[in-house]
Amino acid sequence: MTDQETLLNEVERFADAVGLAPATVVSRALSDGKGYRRLKDGGRLWPETEAKLRRFMDEFQHTQPGKVA
Repeated sequence: MTDQETLLNEVERFADAVGLAPATVVSRALSDGKGYRRLKDGGRLWPETEAKLRRFMDEFQHTQPGKVA
């Protein structure tokens, strides 16, 4: 499994846990409405983009207690 596939799996699990669509998570994290589709289609994943997405999910967990297990 590639790093990109691992990240997409994490986004999908996170989205399911918080009750959002994966595309919504990526859109909110990256301010990019097409980001999830591009990632699913194998588009380039810059390290900065991955960090920003992970930071969003981490911060969401801290601001929405009880939402993510």
